[in-house]
Amino acid sequence: MKYFIFLILLFYNTNLQSQQLTPEIITTSGDTYQTNNYQLDFTIGETVIDTYSDNDKFLTQGFHQTSVLLVSLIDLNTNFDVSIFPNPTQKNITIQCKENQENIIVELISVDGKILQKGKIPQGTLQHILDLSLLANGNYFIHLKKENNISLKIFKIQKTN
Repeated sequence: MKYFIFLILLFYNTNLQSQQLTPEIITTSGDTYQTNNYQLDFTIGETVIDTYSDNDKFLTQGFHQTSVLLVSLIDLNTNFDVSIFPNPTQKNITIQCKENQENIIVELISVDGKILQKGKIPQGTLQHILDLSLLANGNYFIHLKKENNISLKIFKIQKTN
């Protein structure tokens, strides 16, 4: 009986607490605005995007951007007819041009933006072979451009074993 009374007193005097979870998000950008009646929290880069509307009121979730500023646009030459094969490759990539009326600069670029190889396809040459045998497996870009740095085409290639 003493044991039973001890347990009752133990539970009676114990304050039970639990954690209270509040919504949180970790993000690189966002803000909070608050008035007497409303509070608005937003972030940039949320993965869930949804829009709710009721007559003249709209509520959006996710990417809240009031204006879009276009910094630059690369207009690649779509008249330049070239193909690259095989892709994926184990050793060599062949660059095949339909016609070549000027020198073309070839850059092999890693996914982190480093130029690994740079070469030139002379005017009149319709086929050029790049040796990729010394490269590690992974994805790379081949950037073809004119000598005045005007981009012609950018290809994504994959090196495998």
